[in-house]
Amino acid sequence: MKAEERGVRKYFEKVGKVKQVIMIRDKYTNRHKGFAYVEMKDLESIPLVLMLNGTVPDFQKFPILIK
Repeated sequence: MKAEERGVRKYFEKVGKVKQVIMIRDKYTNRHKGFAYVEMKDLESIPLVLMLNGTVPDFQKFPILIK
């Protein structure tokens, strides 16, 4: 499966409102580099987001790493 912005946004919206999702892509091939930045609207949702670390979302087969 391929991660898309919509899927990433939907996954993180389980714990709070998402302000934006930025998918990092290679500037020459436009292929996804395997990571994204997710900005939450409220700081209160950050502890809940951190609890998602190591979980396997429905849009990929391996756990996500949250920093």
